Amino acid sequence: MKLTYIYHSGFFLEMERVDLLFDYYQGELPDRDRERPLVVFASHRHPDHFSRKIFKLADDYSRVYYVLSDDISKSQVPPALRERCFFVGPHEDVRPEIPGVDMRIRTLESNDEGVAFIVETEGKKIYHAGDLNNWWWDDGTPEDRDLEARYRAELQRIDGENFDVAFVPVDPRITGWWKGMEDFLDHCSGDVLVPIHGFGDHSMPARLRSRMERKGNEENKKKLLDVEHPGQQWEL
Repeated sequence: MKLTYIYHSGFFLEMERVDLLFDYYQGELPDRDRERPLVVFASHRHPDHFSRKIFKLADDYSRVYYVLSDDISKSQVPPALRERCFFVGPHEDVRPEIPGVDMRIRTLESNDEGVAFIVETEGKKIYHAGDLNNWWWDDGTPEDRDLEARYRAELQRIDGENFDVAFVPVDPRITGWWKGMEDFLDHCSGDVLVPIHGFGDHSMPARLRSRMERKGNEENKKKLLDVEHPGQQWEL
């Protein structure tokens, strides 16, 4: 697999036979084989996760398909592309009909908007959280505790699972910026851990790595990607 960081929560993952694009709304896409199938995921309608510009990809790529959270209005989709779109809600388990692609998609319910994705294809399992996170804003207000409880309840649904790649929010704006990743690792594991939702603040992976070091979490520290700049690529 080859992974490219686009911006914020947007990442491009090249598999052996299919390419996956998650939560793209701005930034430059890598050069790719335009004959390969491309599956574009949008976890919810927030403008930092979804833009109608994703539909312009069909101008250049004939084999592009879309998996969209059902909080995104179908009216956003150009009529000519609606048969290539699959809308999913929370707690679904679907196998979209994409020619030449065998793919299973499960969803969790975000405690903000939309869904988180679990994508299985080519023997790999990928988790993209979207806006499902421990949104601990204000040092433990009742709202914070409710968001935390809802987050942990969703993680319980995938308790014990391992992911080849896991995209987990590490948001610099919130007081408990590390909580989402630590809760995730209390329930699941990932061969590669990718901090997302940084709004261009590329200090967050180093801050998380430092926290892991202080806690003696050497195993997960080695799995953490240092997301430093748009266009950065990794061979996984």
